[in-house]
Amino acid sequence: MTRFRRDVLERPGVRTVIIMDGINDLAEWNKPHQATARGIIDGHKELIRAAHARGIRAVGATLTPVKGSPLAYSPAAEAVRDQVNEWIRTSGAYDHVVDFEAAVRRPDDPDFLRPEYDSGDGVHLDDRGYDALARAVDLDAL
Repeated sequence: MTRFRRDVLERPGVRTVIIMDGINDLAEWNKPHQATARGIIDGHKELIRAAHARGIRAVGATLTPVKGSPLAYSPAAEAVRDQVNEWIRTSGAYDHVVDFEAAVRRPDDPDFLRPEYDSGDGVHLDDRGYDALARAVDLDAL
């Protein structure tokens, strides 16, 4: 919330924010404090409420695949990521949703990043991957 306040809420003229939050909370290196779907969703709700209180539109972005990373992936983390993404897509809590997962996932195994977008660690995108995310955003919806 501290970063959100500094980077979004305290900035003059902000009208819309895209929120993609929670992927690092699922990583293996965060055990034994790995986040739950409920915890991540509650965090999203807090950010949405704070944005709306300032008159800022909140756009939810789905969490991107991480199965290619030995440090970020586990079956338990994947289950949580799937639950969070389902909530982002269907809850109606956001003013709009952008499906970043769909923009960068492998067609033959959607739990992996497309190889041409993978920076090499199975989690972080390269420039082409970030370009794919940008193309997924409907500017008219903002």
